[in-house]
Amino acid sequence: MLATLTQEDFNKQVNTPFIIKTNKDDLALELTEVKVLRKAQEENQRDQFSLLFKGDPQRFLPQQIYQLNHKIMGELSLFLVPIGREHQSSHLKEGAYLYEAVFT
Repeated sequence: MLATLTQEDFNKQVNTPFIIKTNKDDLALELTEVKVLRKAQEENQRDQFSLLFKGDPQRFLPQQIYQLNHKIMGELSLFLVPIGREHQSSHLKEGAYLYEAVFT
C-alpha cells in the first residue's frame, strides 16, 4: 500500500493525528507538513516527498519503523527519523519532538 501513496494522499490529512500504539498507551503524532522533494522524472513514477510529524514534547521516539493508525488512511508502517524539536518562544518549555518520513 505504501508504494501507491502519493503526497496528495497525505496533503488531505495535514493537521490530523496518526496514532502509534505502544506498550504503555497510545501516542498521537500530528502530520504538520507534506513537502515534495523531487518531481517524478517519468510518468509511471511518483514524486519523492517527505512527511513532517509533531509529537509529544515529553516522549522521544527513536529512529525505527512504527505502525501508525489513521482514521481515514488506516494502518501504515513508516520509518520515522527524529529531526529535532519545535522552537518555543518561552525558554522554560521544550518544544514538541519532530519526526520525518521520506518517500522515494
